[in-house]
Amino acid sequence: MMKRIVSLFLAGLMLLAAAACVAKRQDAQTEVPTAAPVNTETPTETPTEAPTVTEAPNAALQFVEAATVEEFLAAIASNTEIVLTGDVYDLQTVTQENGVLELCNLEQLHITGSGNTVLLHAAILAEFCTGFVLSGVTVCGDAEDLLALQKCSASRIDGCSFQNGDGYWSPNGISIQNCDGILISDCSAQGCVMAMYAMSSSEIRFSNCDIHDCATAIWLSASSDVLADGCKLHDCWQYEEPGPDEPEDDASFWIELDSGSTDVRFSNCEVYGNSCTFLFGTESIGEAVFESLNVHDNEADCFFSLDALNADITGRISIVNCDVTDNRIGTFFYANTEWSKGELFLSGTSIRGNRIERLFRDGDVTVTGCEFTDNTVDHWIYIDEEYNPDARAFVHDVDGNELGEAELAAMTLAR
Repeated sequence: MMKRIVSLFLAGLMLLAAAACVAKRQDAQTEVPTAAPVNTETPTETPTEAPTVTEAPNAALQFVEAATVEEFLAAIASNTEIVLTGDVYDLQTVTQENGVLELCNLEQLHITGSGNTVLLHAAILAEFCTGFVLSGVTVCGDAEDLLALQKCSASRIDGCSFQNGDGYWSPNGISIQNCDGILISDCSAQGCVMAMYAMSSSEIRFSNCDIHDCATAIWLSASSDVLADGCKLHDCWQYEEPGPDEPEDDASFWIELDSGSTDVRFSNCEVYGNSCTFLFGTESIGEAVFESLNVHDNEADCFFSLDALNADITGRISIVNCDVTDNRIGTFFYANTEWSKGELFLSGTSIRGNRIERLFRDGDVTVTGCEFTDNTVDHWIYIDEEYNPDARAFVHDVDGNELGEAELAAMTLAR
């Protein structure tokens, strides 16, 4: 009898162990994967290709039409394309925490609107998603981030508009954090403090986007392999929202790159009608390239600034084949040489018809094949020894020959 009891007891233990193993396996299958580490190495080639959205492996997308908010929310799942057939989807009724529509740990979720589809009172967070696509919708609200991508990869935002809602300003349009392989194409943003920003991310593309009436158009922090191509950045102005005991902020960067961003390129963009302190502000960068830009009818205290707070960093800005016309400019290029070296490479660029107080203020400047015509310039080369006793400025050609006002004025354009 005792042996039988012991045998039954042992059999029970074995059954419990087997059940625990099955449960553990099931938990492992549903566990949220950790994000892939961000590639922080500087690529050896200039980024030219947009990342692609990975197709769902061995799985066809399920096609679902959603005419109401309830149908939309019920259809959210991996390997699903949701086609929004209605006009307005009011997400204010979403009951998730802080009123945010959370899309977590999903693969190949595609949300497609008609181009006139509006997501009202919207705040969308996509986290740990692969192959996420949002297209053809207007996201309207006053949440901290209208769309936040966190730890996502191979994802695309296409043909969308991001607008402020009931409030005068929406803090951020698109937020990209700890992501890789993100394409933002044919999108617009207006009425945002920051239209689009990327932090600790890599392989980011902004293509044919229209950003206007914002304080900061594109802000990058600790991000690499970033290309903005064919974008319009216009009619933005100084953002000022001081607290009760704070002075007004007079240093709002419009296109800002800071905290170790490397391999950054702005190409074939039009920049116009902006009024701000810094048009292109950089801090602690490796290299940023601005090529084939049309920069006109702006007003700024400084157009290109390079400020590094790390003495080991030599920041470099390259301006290549750009047209800079009919602007009011405090300082065209400024490098804070108090903390580190700052270099500017200026090539094949036409600077004409501008009102400029200081053309080059401090830093190491290489100029080749440029033209400086019909400008009103107070100081061609300005060394600010009053602000920084160790300030230095060296303007020269590619062979190291020093250039002064006469040599710069006599240059002819070569592209």
